[in-house]
Amino acid sequence: MEAQLIGAALVLGFAQLAAVLAFRRRLARPSVPPAPSLPPLSVLTACKGPQDGLEENVRTVLAQDYPAAVEFVFVVPSRDDPAFGELTRILAALGDARAKLLVSDADPREASEQNLNLLFGLERLAPESSVVVFADADIRVGPRWLAALAGPLEDPKVGCVTAPALYVPAAGLPAALRCSWIVHGLPYMASLGYASGQSLAVRRADFKAWGAAALYARSINMDLTLSGLARKRGFAVELAAGELPLWLEPCSTAQLLRGFNKWMLHFKLYAPLVWLLGALSTAAKAAVYLNAGVSPLAAAVVAGSDVLCAVLSGRALEGALGARLAEAGCSPGRLTLRAAAAAPFMFAFHAVNLAVSFWMSRLDWGGRRYRIRGPYAVSVGASEATASPAVTAVCVILGGLAYGGSFWPGGPWWLHWAAHVPLLWALRGRDPWPGFLIGWGYGTVAWLMGAPGLAGSLERFIGLPSGTGWAPLLLLDAWHGLMWAGVAAAVVLLAPPLGRAWGGREDAAAAAVFVPAAVLLDAVFPRFIPVLLADSQVACLSAVQLAAYLGPWAVSAWVAALNALLFLAAAGHRRKAALAAAACLAAANLGFGALALRGAEPSPALLRVALIQTNFPHGLSFPRVDFHPQNLALLNSLSDSAAAQGPLDLVVWPESAYERFMGYRELEGRPQEVSLGGLPFAEASRADMPAGATLLANTVAEALVPRGSRWRKAVYNVAFLKAADGTFAGLVRKRQLIPFGEFMPMPRRLGFLRRFSPRTYVFSPGPGGELLSLPGGARLGALICYEDLFPSLAWAYRRAGADVLVNLTNDVWFTDGFTREQHLAYSALRAVETGLPMVRAVNTGISAVVDPYGRVVSRLEPDAVGILLAEVPALKLRRALAPPWAVPVLAAAALLLLGLRARAGDRAPRT
Repeated sequence: MEAQLIGAALVLGFAQLAAVLAFRRRLARPSVPPAPSLPPLSVLTACKGPQDGLEENVRTVLAQDYPAAVEFVFVVPSRDDPAFGELTRILAALGDARAKLLVSDADPREASEQNLNLLFGLERLAPESSVVVFADADIRVGPRWLAALAGPLEDPKVGCVTAPALYVPAAGLPAALRCSWIVHGLPYMASLGYASGQSLAVRRADFKAWGAAALYARSINMDLTLSGLARKRGFAVELAAGELPLWLEPCSTAQLLRGFNKWMLHFKLYAPLVWLLGALSTAAKAAVYLNAGVSPLAAAVVAGSDVLCAVLSGRALEGALGARLAEAGCSPGRLTLRAAAAAPFMFAFHAVNLAVSFWMSRLDWGGRRYRIRGPYAVSVGASEATASPAVTAVCVILGGLAYGGSFWPGGPWWLHWAAHVPLLWALRGRDPWPGFLIGWGYGTVAWLMGAPGLAGSLERFIGLPSGTGWAPLLLLDAWHGLMWAGVAAAVVLLAPPLGRAWGGREDAAAAAVFVPAAVLLDAVFPRFIPVLLADSQVACLSAVQLAAYLGPWAVSAWVAALNALLFLAAAGHRRKAALAAAACLAAANLGFGALALRGAEPSPALLRVALIQTNFPHGLSFPRVDFHPQNLALLNSLSDSAAAQGPLDLVVWPESAYERFMGYRELEGRPQEVSLGGLPFAEASRADMPAGATLLANTVAEALVPRGSRWRKAVYNVAFLKAADGTFAGLVRKRQLIPFGEFMPMPRRLGFLRRFSPRTYVFSPGPGGELLSLPGGARLGALICYEDLFPSLAWAYRRAGADVLVNLTNDVWFTDGFTREQHLAYSALRAVETGLPMVRAVNTGISAVVDPYGRVVSRLEPDAVGILLAEVPALKLRRALAPPWAVPVLAAAALLLLGLRARAGDRAPRT
């Protein structure tokens, strides 16, 4: 595996290096090839809106050292456009008779406004001009720029000549990334023969013969279209390497992202080979980086080759354009340094933009929205109103705070009914990439608000110095926030075409997509802490009784639907009907739950249990507590005190309370030769545990498991049952392990992370569904640690025939009662879903007994040391109408159908 990774890294590196070296050779050629005579030409520039540095840019374009006749034609879309007044003033001040200004009054319907402006200008060029040079208004050129573009066209094998603009980096990371993008991309564009519309020369006769005007009138691109026509007819696309224009303007993050999205979409539509090669190269780099733990050398080769190529390209460009760069205020080495420094980040930007462009079907540019069904199938409309950056930030922050706050114990659970409305509002009219970021920010804020006490918990869990837990907390919350990035991406991708299919009702489409997307991702997104949308409603027991019949995601769907209806009301879409529907939906579920709770009758006791809460301190070795000789004495003292108060069916010790490790051989799927601390189980249990009591406790087990003719060692986190006579009566192996605590995800790839989490065990997951039987016939489903947060594990016990759910956990990592209250609340929802009572023995609290309706019958407070004696109700409700996964499956089906309808609607012909 390592050899293949290194080989892939070397192939990538050599391919990049070959393109860069070829580009350097091009730059070394004379900037203006000798030509017996240069043709008369016209320079055609489409302008729109205010532009920084426009006057100086126009001045350099007009000041050309070109011996033949030249005319300069500037085209603006209307007299009301700011560019019209600015160009009128500039051209009057310069007094160049060769320059003229035209107004196109273009009304784009099936092409970009720029293309229509260029076609308008083409029809009005001087007839004697044999070459047309297309140029952007934001470039600053040298005096021999026109000669460098026109000279190569003397060769009949050359179809067009291009001079892409080199971005001169301003201050800030966005500018550095844009610079790196261009320095990185120029060698590939040159080697593959693609032109840049920033400055591009073509013979007018060829432009007409190739039918370029007809394609311009139906596309959003001109440069890739034209160079593609040239190559298709066997012509070369030449690079005027020594006379590249300069591109000087500030660059914000928003401009950077919009530009990246636009360029990548253009490549996908008009240069699919470039797009495909970029995707393959990025995928190969992703494979190398994901396997950095297997081969750090391969990852270093890929990163190093990116930096090296940026340095080589940057140095070559500075050598060719050094004097002009200095005039533009770019000190020697600055461009190379910026490009090289940003090069390692370009992989991530390429990956995200390739993914976004794969799904993009619309583009907001220049105040218009372009809906794209193919390279030459475009419809144009006005850009849809989007929330301003300030309003978007308020929506993300306030919505996230409301959503996270609804999970506070006993807090404002009702906030969740409208918490997603600001998110949906902020997503209106958004493109995929901004929508993804908005959702990500919203989810991250929500997690920061919803679990504020986790910073101290992570310090204990990982073993970090005090006050440093915020760093892993941000990473953890950012990861969980990706769920909402996915929901947002689904909304912004599917809602526009679906809205068109529904007659322009895009808000209704967004609401329709939001509900199944939220439910599906709530069910399948891989969270470290599996908190569901439904968990916010546990404080209102009548709201969650629906989970007993259709599973927790039915409650999630209910909450999502309330948000969708309130969003429609806020957006003014049949406001009264939406509000009435939301009120009816809320009342129906709450009323149903209230009736279910009212019908709950007292039931006789099934078991008399003693839950032991010890409050042992946090230990130095995960997942154990800090052991002292008095620990075992306290456990036995509390157990004996409980037994003295009457007969017990079961004593439960919390997770991590018992010190001795277990050992056994697995034969025919059953533990044999069971030992504790090297002693036979019965001998150790009689020495360590209360006599005459059936005990459920937790420890670590080292098992020898047969594999063919050999034995392999497996380590489990187990709950074991000791019979009243001290013999071994069964065990349950923990199935859902904690990443970076009980196992290292992808150890071959992420093994290097072990140095940051040295306490990580190497546990194996258990098979699940293992029941423990008590002498009276009651069957226990044991959930270890945070397994009580997973609906599927509790449901597996319900299907296997469990009578009671028992949770053994150790919340010593939680530094406050707030998070322990949350754990208890989320655990209580498992009782509702399964219709089974649940008992919890928790080292530091909160130990509790929960009935099948989610009501906490009795409890011990956090950090208390004591015994919870309780009678577990015999009530075992059989209310489920469908398994818990039924609603997510329906959500997936609904999302698929909406996607197919959106796709069909997007492809439908328009009149």
